[in-house]
Amino acid sequence: MNFMNISLTVSSVVLIVIGSPALSAEYTNVKPNLATIEKKMNIPRVGNQSAKETERGLSPSEFSRIPEVKKFKLNNSQNENVPHRAVEGNSNGGGGNSLGGKLIESYIKDPMFEIPAYSNVVEPMFELLATKSPCLTKVYQTNINKLTWYFIPSRLKELSESVTGIPFLSDQIAVPKMSTNEVWIDSDLFESLDSDLERGKLIIHEAVLKSASVYSNLDIAVPPAIATSLARKTTALLFSNQFQEMTPEQFALRYRSLGWSDSDETLINPNCKTK
Repeated sequence: MNFMNISLTVSSVVLIVIGSPALSAEYTNVKPNLATIEKKMNIPRVGNQSAKETERGLSPSEFSRIPEVKKFKLNNSQNENVPHRAVEGNSNGGGGNSLGGKLIESYIKDPMFEIPAYSNVVEPMFELLATKSPCLTKVYQTNINKLTWYFIPSRLKELSESVTGIPFLSDQIAVPKMSTNEVWIDSDLFESLDSDLERGKLIIHEAVLKSASVYSNLDIAVPPAIATSLARKTTALLFSNQFQEMTPEQFALRYRSLGWSDSDETLINPNCKTK
């Protein structure tokens, strides 16, 4: 009789560990004592249990909720037979992101080679600027090259007035992330601009904005609204009719009056040497 009781107990354990299709073979390493488990989980052994549950003592779902089994499943979640648990990212960076069936990096474009407004508008403006301040021209050209330009088929979140300095609602065509040297552009709004002239102005605006906190005459970090305002006013100057007629000295005076540094004369000196 003792031998029969032992055989039944062993058979129950084997059925629980191996017989359930929801459990992996690795669970043979988990050897819970049924009496202890039932007592801890307060699982009744009553007559209304199904034949399968009565035979095994615990249903598969009940077995999987046992703390020892849950811990084992978590520690072995990478096994192909065990359902994978959700994995969080870490502080080293985010995971991959997509939009419209493409990875975000698929939307990167080089304005110099892929945006017609660059050759039609930006390059001629740089040629004119170089006659007045070759070093400043070099700075803006370098800024464009340093930035990564994303042309995204999606609306961008509108920046607050504290960032833009604009006291009314407007279309948010671009959002710069200067800490990572990135510019995010709503491609639909970009293409909806009236002309290549307006699209070229946007490229220059972002290039100027990158320098706004570096060459301002303020000794403290420039608030975003001031930097954005400075970029707007500078872009307007560079595309104004007056700019075309200005002498280098006149341009230098007007440039400084916008709020740029008057201590770094090399940038706006027409005789400065570019590397």
